[in-house]
Amino acid sequence: MDAVPSLQLPSLRQRLGWLAFALLACGHFSILAYWRSPEFLNLPQYAAYAERLPYQGRILMAWVLHVTAGNAQLGPKIARIAAHAPREFRDPYIFVLLLVTFVAMFVALLASRATLLSVTGNRRFASWAALLTLYMAYFNLLAIYGLIYILPYDVTSLALFSVGVWLVLTRRYWLLLPVFVLGSLNRETYCFVTLFLVLYTWFETKRYAVSGETRAAALVRITPHVVLQTVVWLTARLWLRHMFLHNAQDTANGNGLFAFQLAHNVKSLLNPAQWPLFLSLFGFTLPLFFWGYRWIGNRALARSVAILLGVWVAAMMLVGVIVEIRVFDELTAFLVPVIALILWNRWIQPASAAKLPEEV
Repeated sequence: MDAVPSLQLPSLRQRLGWLAFALLACGHFSILAYWRSPEFLNLPQYAAYAERLPYQGRILMAWVLHVTAGNAQLGPKIARIAAHAPREFRDPYIFVLLLVTFVAMFVALLASRATLLSVTGNRRFASWAALLTLYMAYFNLLAIYGLIYILPYDVTSLALFSVGVWLVLTRRYWLLLPVFVLGSLNRETYCFVTLFLVLYTWFETKRYAVSGETRAAALVRITPHVVLQTVVWLTARLWLRHMFLHNAQDTANGNGLFAFQLAHNVKSLLNPAQWPLFLSLFGFTLPLFFWGYRWIGNRALARSVAILLGVWVAAMMLVGVIVEIRVFDELTAFLVPVIALILWNRWIQPASAAKLPEEV
């Protein structure tokens, strides 16, 4: 792919071509997700707020299903529409999730594209490199073995994280707040966006030096947003815990929010049969991240993502089931820009610069 100057806009035909490709790719992902993957949750129960914890506490998609397929007036209308779909999608709950997954994946692509445009300034590269989001999601959510089910909030979480990363990188902190509310109601892991905000601000010292802002001043600037996000997250968790206090729990060693899984996860790490699965995370791109770390260019982003990866893995070792590699799904929002920057700085820009003398 040839790099284009940041001021050279893609033609209308190129834009429409990318849009058609992206929509068809998102459609394929959504169809495959619900064509082959059994539902882990009882969706009518989930929509009626009667599912077991911790899954019911991820309430955003339960609300969506409650007001659509679970609604006494709207549900039968959706069922009549779904009756014309292939057999796998005739359940009104599955039909709604199919549409939501399609929209969420497309939003994730657009957010990744906006993030890459902000860090490279190249529209063509940003558009096509954003498809790494879709590529990684295939491996993290669909192309796995053993536990092949999908959960209603998986792709929605990826979309909200992708939007959150873009808003942090472009300093749209007040716009981040409503997204943070939705993300916290969708999945408790959205608190990692706050950690990313702090890390990225801390490491972005060179830009602050140029603009005359010290690190201390930058941290003071984001403090109200960090406090607000922390209050939102804690309030959401406490409210949901109180709301579903009497719901059943999925595991005996859980507390309604998470269960301790360290011993089980250590056994999984020592099982050679699981090693190919772990290597496939993010479409086998993790080795590229470590090998090409110095080519990321944006040191604040590189260091923030490296620390975030370590903290996330440690957290999932304690409270996640790591063979369910979907627990790493949201990290796609952070890996896409750094992997794309490695490609951009190591190969795309040098190749473009080498062509310039020949063209002149």
